[in-house]
Amino acid sequence: MVSPSPTLHDVFRPTSDDREGLSSERVNDLEKALHKEFDGFKWTASMPDVVSKIAELLDIPVSSVFVESWKKSIAIQKALDESKAAPGDVLYVSLAEHTISTTQHPYISVQISKLPPKKIPMTVAVSFLLHGFTLTIQRGEIQQIQSGSCEVEGKLECLGVQVTKKPARFDLPGALPVPAEARATN
Repeated sequence: MVSPSPTLHDVFRPTSDDREGLSSERVNDLEKALHKEFDGFKWTASMPDVVSKIAELLDIPVSSVFVESWKKSIAIQKALDESKAAPGDVLYVSLAEHTISTTQHPYISVQISKLPPKKIPMTVAVSFLLHGFTLTIQRGEIQQIQSGSCEVEGKLECLGVQVTKKPARFDLPGALPVPAEARATN
């Protein structure tokens, strides 16, 4: 059975033993940075509102991150091409231990009164160390991911403030769905 895919938000979700998570000190630092960024303007959004918007920006399935990286592999591209030529065949590709890293720069756009929108930039850097993954490929697409073990290290910054940092083992369901938009080949 295929479970819903964890997202980058799940990577940064606080755990009970989380020493690097979103502490009240980090929230205060972020609040100060936001007030400085919007110096002279009344900041009406509450920190929970900002934190929930950050969470929305991180609602990216990790399987999409994996697939985008794997599509750049010559060996996997070869398997995708072979499966296009024989659409009825199902190929299984076992992957060696490897690392997938991504850095993204999402932002929140804030409109105050009639002033031009102002961006609150963020940096999301995540590195996954993957062991024992197998891909199911058919019709030129990665259809499913059988997951093995995964370790993750991630960092989330906003306005120069390190909001959270996560070194941890990351539990994945046995099988990950591949979102349709990630399946499409270039």
